[in-house]
Amino acid sequence: MGDRTVGRKHALLISIILITVPSVLMGLLPGYEAWGAASPILLVVLRMMQGLSVGGQLAGSYVLTLEQSPPASRGFRGAVCDASATGGLFVASVVTSVVRHVLSPEQVDEWAWRIPFWFSLVLAPILYAIVRRTKESKAWTESQHPTKKVLDEVPPTADDDDDDDN
Repeated sequence: MGDRTVGRKHALLISIILITVPSVLMGLLPGYEAWGAASPILLVVLRMMQGLSVGGQLAGSYVLTLEQSPPASRGFRGAVCDASATGGLFVASVVTSVVRHVLSPEQVDEWAWRIPFWFSLVLAPILYAIVRRTKESKAWTESQHPTKKVLDEVPPTADDDDDDDN
């Protein structure tokens, strides 16, 4: 999608939405008592959607970051992408640990297990704002107008100057 239709930046914005929606829905999903077998089935489906979106988000962040980076800093910026994936797992673990230590086991089992899923509502707008302010990849922009790029690189000729006089 990011290569052909919407661009790297917009594909990354879409992936942020596509990971947030299933996360929030998992936190809102009624339990087995209310929906029966449909509840765990929907939980698995939402989890799969979340996982697929993470893959798109990670790949999109690599491409956008590395295409915009000067050659001398691409390695470091790629490493930051790797670290951010691990950092996300760390933040999720911290939120889950805090919930389990602050609330009773009964509260966690009854409703508080949903809090880490709702936490994505805090992070998603921040990530969305950061990516929205980012410029589109120059490589993608140029790939959308390849003839313009070639024409821009052609030096003017004497005949071109004569055309300007008419």
